[in-house]
Amino acid sequence: MRDFTVRLSHSDIKKGLLSVLTGPNKKLVADIIIEALLTNDTQCELLAKAMYGIPYKLNYNVGDIVLVKWDNLPTWRYDKDATLKLNPVKSDRILAKIIEVNKYLSNPYQIEYDVVKGGKEEKDRTTVDERPLELFIESNSRIDETKEEVSVS
Repeated sequence: MRDFTVRLSHSDIKKGLLSVLTGPNKKLVADIIIEALLTNDTQCELLAKAMYGIPYKLNYNVGDIVLVKWDNLPTWRYDKDATLKLNPVKSDRILAKIIEVNKYLSNPYQIEYDVVKGGKEEKDRTTVDERPLELFIESNSRIDETKEEVSVS
């Protein structure tokens, strides 16, 4: 399947919203919804898709183990070499677990991962979008659900 981009202005989305709203206050409701969404393109995209009956799908779920590009993490806080050695899978990526998903945010995935800070190994969390993520599937990996940690044999 081929993806393509459709550009809609906020006034286009407002016109579409007015066409699906009913009642005497529909213009006021549409204005408030559009103004509230102006600062977040992800939410405007969700609204436009909903008006056309297109479900919004994310590619990952809570509990998925993913590889995250190093450059998409708050790396200034971490010891890069030591962190990348914790679970050496790919040179520029680390293993993370998706712990929360909120499709209404521009960074819908909250991930948790192991890092080394100040010489100590610890867990950290951040939010990311889908671009730096890649589902981790490898035959020599195992996920120990009792410890909620990922290890590679």
